[in-house]
Amino acid sequence: MVIPLTVNSLIDAEDTANAMDLRAFGARRRTWMRELSFGGTDYVLVAGFAVLAVAVLAYKIFGVDVVWVP
Repeated sequence: MVIPLTVNSLIDAEDTANAMDLRAFGARRRTWMRELSFGGTDYVLVAGFAVLAVAVLAYKIFGVDVVWVP
């Protein structure tokens, strides 16, 4: 049980190393990667969802127990 597991682990590690070499991993910074940052639209959406969550919570706490089905 131990020997096949070890051999398969070594084979998988070698495959991973070969795949990383073929993709030039670590050679230089990849150009297709970019750092993400929040923009104005993102802040508006997050604020909108926060307002919606507070409104639903307030409705649940102070609202009427009526089941609404669209």
